[in-house]
Amino acid sequence: METIKIHQQTLDEINAHAVKEYPRECCGWIIQQKNGQLSYHAAENLQDKYHRLDPETYPRSSKDAFLMDTLKLNRAIEEAQLSGGTLFSIVHSHIDCEAYFSEEDEIQMSTPDKTGPVFPAKCYLVVSIREKKPSGSAAFVYSGSHNKFLAANLVVE
Repeated sequence: METIKIHQQTLDEINAHAVKEYPRECCGWIIQQKNGQLSYHAAENLQDKYHRLDPETYPRSSKDAFLMDTLKLNRAIEEAQLSGGTLFSIVHSHIDCEAYFSEEDEIQMSTPDKTGPVFPAKCYLVVSIREKKPSGSAAFVYSGSHNKFLAANLVVE
């Protein structure tokens, strides 16, 4: 099992964003700078906007789904790479349930042919928020040999 390390401050920033967005799922990403420093970037969850415009294609609301602006994310990845950094993690919250990688997460974060993750992140982080309080977090990494995301050992320093 791969070990993923993040700082308590980064997790606190993610949890604060998730609590603020409750009962909607929050989403964002973590960039790792060349020097190893991690920085969390909160994103707007666009799921409700898309759900209102096209409920057939987007049947879920932000209570149990997230959709972020991939153009902004791709720009952040490019900027990080220009300075020697990388995309460390895609982040989202689960509302009033566990921090796990759901079947829907697997579908949304895998390429259509299931040969890799959609974004070149080291891991995918899920935090659980219950009744407006953080209640857990978990990291997942894509396994090419299994063609799916597997739980990682999350260490908070």
